[in-house]
Amino acid sequence: MVVSYAALCAARNYLRGLLPTASCVLSPALSDLTGCEVWLKLEFAQPTRSFKVWGALFAIHSLAARPERVVAASTGNHGLGVAYAAQMSGIRATVFALTGANPAKLVAIRTWGAEVVEAGTCWEDALSAARAEATVPGTALIHSFDDPAIVAGQSTVAFEIVEQVPEVSTVIAAVGGGGLISGIGAALHFLAPDCTVWGAEPASGPRLARSLERGERVEVARFTSIADGLAARALSELTYDTCRRHVAGSTSVTEEELLSAVALIFRADRLLVEPSGAAPVAALLRRREALSGTVVCVTSAALTSMPPWRGKPWDSSRPAVRGGRSDVQSARNDGRRYRRRERHRARDIEAIVGAGRPGHSGRHRRGRARGRDPA
Repeated sequence: MVVSYAALCAARNYLRGLLPTASCVLSPALSDLTGCEVWLKLEFAQPTRSFKVWGALFAIHSLAARPERVVAASTGNHGLGVAYAAQMSGIRATVFALTGANPAKLVAIRTWGAEVVEAGTCWEDALSAARAEATVPGTALIHSFDDPAIVAGQSTVAFEIVEQVPEVSTVIAAVGGGGLISGIGAALHFLAPDCTVWGAEPASGPRLARSLERGERVEVARFTSIADGLAARALSELTYDTCRRHVAGSTSVTEEELLSAVALIFRADRLLVEPSGAAPVAALLRRREALSGTVVCVTSAALTSMPPWRGKPWDSSRPAVRGGRSDVQSARNDGRRYRRRERHRARDIEAIVGAGRPGHSGRHRRGRARGRDPA
């Protein structure tokens, strides 16, 4: 199954003006480092701090009948997109999140008016719970990637890239379930046929890379990565088939490369992105010898809480992460302390903010933000 160009254009026309245009900004430091002209697509500047809201808005708009409630499974970013889109549509939302998901994101989901239910220890467990809940009359499931409307909604990112950087020759996007990169690949096939699309995914779960190598959809047995926004163990048939047609390949990056990319983006461009959003830059650095021309890296999500650094990300005198057995154990200990601290912080925030709707009118913010750097 392939999403048609008509569907992509329908999504673009519907979503135009509903959200600010996410700017593409030139990164002189990354350009000097790689020998390419490197641009960063700032999708983390959306109201929910990730690109996921594009697909959620269009998926709810595309439902055959208006539901009383929508449900979703999420590690955080998709849940935020669904919560925002549901509030804008006047529909109740329930987000099923895996136990141990980023507490700051769960608080933010509740702040947008959605109910959060923790279900299972992996994304697939949360999806099973959401699917079961979707059998209740008047309830609709908003899948995070296995939905043509989601893919079409995420393709808005490609439309904006071509409008802002018409000379683009390569686009690099992170890969989880494949909704974003499928939408980008499908749209660029029509908008910029000579542009090459590459994926970026954690080395602990190279789903797209293995699938393209074997010529069939591959599910990884286990996914463990600090890039929790890329937690799906496999692409869907829809996203795999789209990637097979329109994506050149995918680069696997290590945990150290992900954290170093987060630190580099901060030091070079003063932007804070989470490891999932920094994956394209990590892939760019790994593939720099093979790339040329104008490259756009889609920085897809903002950093909502500090990861377990070895050292400070703004300290340019030493690497963000060091190798060695002792440092690996130290990183694990840092991670435990970080997760415990974030749980306590989330409880404090929730006590102040509460779980209700935010105190504003809820109307769409009109206007365009083309070419503006939110920094």
